[in-house]
Amino acid sequence: MDSILFLLNSTPSSPNAARAFMAALTLRTQGHPVSLCLMQDAVLAGLETGEDGVNARTAHVLQAGVSMYALGEDLALRGFTPQKLYAGIQVADYPQLLDLFEQHARVIGAL
Repeated sequence: MDSILFLLNSTPSSPNAARAFMAALTLRTQGHPVSLCLMQDAVLAGLETGEDGVNARTAHVLQAGVSMYALGEDLALRGFTPQKLYAGIQVADYPQLLDLFEQHARVIGAL
């Protein structure tokens, strides 16, 4: 099955974020290797101290086997360190993001 990378840049409480998490989870349960990259305001979805509903959604997606990444630059611009991220979320920089593009057969922008 094709590997799929989702790019998410909207706030965690936005409808786009909810759809991206749901689509990632659905595709993962269908057997696709799925990664989700949190960029811009979406990095807030990866914080341990985020909204309860967001934490539950993040935990559920991680437990389903979706690989999650947060752009370190966007995290820093919002005043957070990688230590504040939910366990299992990897910090990526822009060269690593390009590597993710190459590693996945499909890239979906869920802005």
